[in-house]
Amino acid sequence: MSSRHLLALLGVSALGGCTSLLGIEELTVAGADGVAGTSTITWAKTDGTTPQTGEDLTRYTIRAFVPDTAAPGGFAAIDGTGDATGHFTIPIAPAGDYLLELTRPGAPPALFAVDRLDLDAGYVTVGRPGAAPATTTTPVTFTLDGLTPWRATDGLRATSYGAGTDLDPEPSAGRYHDLPSAGSTRVAMTSVDWLTGTVPDPGGAPARLVDGATGDDLWVAHTRGEAITTDAAEAAQLVTPIDVYTTTDLTMADGGAATATGAFSPTPADHALQLRVDVGAWVASAIPAESQPKIACTGYSEPGAAYGVVHGFGLWTLAADPPMVDPTVAVSTLRYPHPTPASWPEMVRCDLTFSRQINLPDLGPMRVGARSSVDAPRADRTQIAATLPPPRQVTVAGVDVQTGFADHIDVALDGGPVLIAWSASADASQYEVALRRLSLVNGTPVNARLATIATASTSVAVPASLFDADTTYFLSVTAIRATGGLPAGQLRRTGAFAHRAMNISQAFTIRK
Repeated sequence: MSSRHLLALLGVSALGGCTSLLGIEELTVAGADGVAGTSTITWAKTDGTTPQTGEDLTRYTIRAFVPDTAAPGGFAAIDGTGDATGHFTIPIAPAGDYLLELTRPGAPPALFAVDRLDLDAGYVTVGRPGAAPATTTTPVTFTLDGLTPWRATDGLRATSYGAGTDLDPEPSAGRYHDLPSAGSTRVAMTSVDWLTGTVPDPGGAPARLVDGATGDDLWVAHTRGEAITTDAAEAAQLVTPIDVYTTTDLTMADGGAATATGAFSPTPADHALQLRVDVGAWVASAIPAESQPKIACTGYSEPGAAYGVVHGFGLWTLAADPPMVDPTVAVSTLRYPHPTPASWPEMVRCDLTFSRQINLPDLGPMRVGARSSVDAPRADRTQIAATLPPPRQVTVAGVDVQTGFADHIDVALDGGPVLIAWSASADASQYEVALRRLSLVNGTPVNARLATIATASTSVAVPASLFDADTTYFLSVTAIRATGGLPAGQLRRTGAFAHRAMNISQAFTIRK
C-alpha cells in the first residue's frame, strides 16, 4: 500500500462492525510511545464566532491495523483509547503505512491509511458546543398562520442553525405529516420527528435538540417551485422560500413533544444574481449517451458557508435538464428572497446527476447513478465550470469495470488483496471510491453502501474479505480538488470548498 493512501471503509451489514470479517487478527502491544492524535471541532455559530472544542472520543472505537504478513488477512490490530478532550492514543509506533480506525458510536467502521504518528482528525460543523443529542422519537408540531395559499407542489423545510440540525424533506418521503391542503393559509398540526434530522458532522452524528434558552433558532421555510426559462430557452425550475417562520422561544426535550406556534412572514424576491454553469467536462467524460444529465444549483446563506459546509434550506435552487450537446445553464437575472441574516456568508453548490438502468440476471432491473458537484463563493455574477474531469479506466483486480456499461461482468479473485485502480484526473488532490452491494430485500432490488475508500493515489488495495463470492457490486470513483489537498496523515473530515467529479462502473459479480 502506498504511503499516500488514505483508506476509509464505511461498512454496512456485511461488515457488521466486526474486524474479523476483514481478516484482521486482534493483537495487544504494550508501550508508552505510539500513535497520538486529536479531533478538534470548529463550530460555525450563528453569531459569526467559531469556537473550537475537543471531540468526546470516549465511546469511539480506536485501533491501528499494522501490516503483518504472518497475521490472517495481513494485518494485526492494536486497540487505542480516546478521552473527552479530543485526544486519542494507540500504543504502537508503526514504521510505515498502517490503518487507523476511528469509528463514531453506532456508526459503520471508518478506517484511514496513514504514514505518520501525529494525526489531526478534526472537522467543521454548524451549531454550538454542548447541544444535547436526540436519542429517541421527539415530535415537533407546527401551528403557523400567515401562509401564502398552499399549492400541491409546495413543501416545508425545518432547520436550526443554532443547534446545527436540518430536516430536509427529500431523503425520506412522508417525513412531514399532515401538510396543508391546497389553498390553505395556515399550517395546522403539521408534525415531524426531530430524531430524523441530520447534522453536517462526519460519521453519522445524531440530531441535536433546539434549546431556546441558549439562543438556538428554529426556522420553518415554506418553499415553492416556479417554472422559468433560461437564456438558452431551456425549461428550468426555481425553488425559493416564499414564507419563513423563525423563533428562538422553542426548547425541545429528548423524547418529549414540542409545538411551534406563530406566523410566517412573506419573503420578497429582492435579491438577484447572474448565473452560468458549464458542466461540459463532466458530460463529455463520464455520462453514457442514454443517460440524461440533470443540473441543480443551490445558493446558501448560513454560518458554515465560508468553510464549504452546506446546511439548511437554500435561498434558491435552480434545476434544469441541459442538452447533451452543450450542457450549459445560464440565467441573466435570477431573483430570490434572502431571509437569513446579511452577515452570514454565502456560497453556491452545483450538482450534476445522471442515472442508468441495469438489468441483472438474479436481481432484475435496477437504477444506479452518479453525482458530481462544485462549490463556489456567491458573487453577483456567479460562474461555475466543471474543469475537473472524472476518473476513467476503472479496474477491479485487473478487470475493466467501466468501459462499455454492460449490465454486468465477472471478476475473479485469488484470495489476496484486491487492487482497485483508475486513471488520474488532472489537478485532483484526492480520490474517493464508493463500493455498493446489489441485492434483493423483500423482493425489491436495492444497492447498499459497503465501503468508501479515500486516497491521494490512483489505486487502493482492499482485503478480499470485503467481497462475498457470487455477489454483485458496482462502484463509483470520484476525483476531488479540495482546499489544502489530502496529504498522507491528514484526517480533517469536513471544511473545505471542493470540486468533485464522479464516474460509475458497470455492475460486476465476484467469483472466488
